[in-house]
Amino acid sequence: MPTDKIDEESLHRLEVIKSTSGKMNRLIDDVLAFSRMGSQTMDMNLIDMENLAAEVWNDLQTVNDQRNVRVRISPLPAGYGDPKLIRQVMVNLLSNAVKFTKNKAGAAIEVGSSEEAGEVIYYVRDNGVGFDMKHYDKLFVIFQRCIRKMSMRGPVWDYPLSSVLSSVTEAGSGRKGR
Repeated sequence: MPTDKIDEESLHRLEVIKSTSGKMNRLIDDVLAFSRMGSQTMDMNLIDMENLAAEVWNDLQTVNDQRNVRVRISPLPAGYGDPKLIRQVMVNLLSNAVKFTKNKAGAAIEVGSSEEAGEVIYYVRDNGVGFDMKHYDKLFVIFQRCIRKMSMRGPVWDYPLSSVLSSVTEAGSGRKGR
């Protein structure tokens, strides 16, 4: 169909549909990959979380070199888990922080940790677009389902990725996000 016969608004709508369908395909692929993680064999190791965060940030900076984002990586205690899976979690969290600060002048991202009841909780915070905590349960339901599915196969602590995601979503402990 020749584009000269389609008005500008229709062309814009087609571009939006094309862009949105591409994003939806990536989201579906990511959700499917996430759901398969429970069946993978874990390669458990000690992880230098501070170094991991710095490496992931350096990789992301290469891709987003036009962005001026202030990043602070606090001293982080070592973690224990599957380095590939934990790296993917860090990539996803930092990528989202970059994405959701894109329209923010003075974008800032912080990677840190806290300790609650003897449990280390790693976090990535940014000053970008947020969400209303009253929608928390709807936003993180996919993670909660996957964590429940994994925990049916064995104790949840056998799956460090789910533990990290539980800390991120705070679904595993019943706590609400901060």
